[in-house]
Amino acid sequence: MKLRLCLNIIFTFLLINLCAGEYRIGVDDILSISVWNHPEMSLSNARVRPDGKISLPVVGDVQAAGYTPAELQREITAVLRRYLRGEPIVTVSVIQFNSLKVSIFGAVANPGSYTFVNPPTPLELIAKAGGMSQGADPSSARIVSSDGVSTLVDLSKAILSGGEMPKLKAGDTLFIPPSERTSLRKGAERSIRITVLGGVQTPGTYEFQKTPTLVEALSRAGWVSSESSLERVKVIRRIAGRSESVNVNVREFLEKGDPSLLPALEPGDLILVPTLREEITVLGGVNNPGTFPVRGKITILEAIGMAGGFS
Repeated sequence: MKLRLCLNIIFTFLLINLCAGEYRIGVDDILSISVWNHPEMSLSNARVRPDGKISLPVVGDVQAAGYTPAELQREITAVLRRYLRGEPIVTVSVIQFNSLKVSIFGAVANPGSYTFVNPPTPLELIAKAGGMSQGADPSSARIVSSDGVSTLVDLSKAILSGGEMPKLKAGDTLFIPPSERTSLRKGAERSIRITVLGGVQTPGTYEFQKTPTLVEALSRAGWVSSESSLERVKVIRRIAGRSESVNVNVREFLEKGDPSLLPALEPGDLILVPTLREEITVLGGVNNPGTFPVRGKITILEAIGMAGGFS
């Protein structure tokens, strides 16, 4: 009861403050750039490229990632002074926030994907998803990165002790499992919940009338994406307060058809499908250091742009 009251107070406070701070533009954001009295220089739908830049008419490429809209506005104004007579009047706005998107599934009011101005903590994401549903187990929360790495996080302990919360990165998924008691009750009601995350078409928590096979659960989630690894699928479950996982080679099962190659699923299981994407890590004096998925070769400047530009 004490923990639930504490969470309700914190979520209310977080919802009020979620929009605090100024947004820094990132890769894939869509911008509107208006140059007063010069429609030929304006853009209504400019997407920030993987190298962090946008292309302006006449001017050419301009760095956008890492700047706030106000900072980019000043940069474009300074550049346009070389091309226009009089003082340019420039307005920059973000019309679609795409660079800092994270997802949440499990025992929350509104599971799904959400976009943030700044990297959120797990509690800020939970608040935006409407809070945890009754019977959630925040002590067994799990953060799954875009490359399939799963990390157990005890949110209950962090809340009660005032401990530091990790910041979520773009592409992260937060999973809040139901408590073991809730899972048992759901089992008695013949509703079995299995969560499928990672490289599948429609990640989420699914209900079954009878215990599905691993392949049936993957099929319910739209099957794996083209960038996924069927050889390294993980089944994660909570046993006696501890998290345990088993690696499964689903491709071998599909080739041989031997049912013994698949573990039996249980209510509340989490299936994690890793991806095969290449990635690059950018650290040091950049706005958003971290690991980013890439396709093929990229330049150093493109890597810096993916990390939000120089700090």
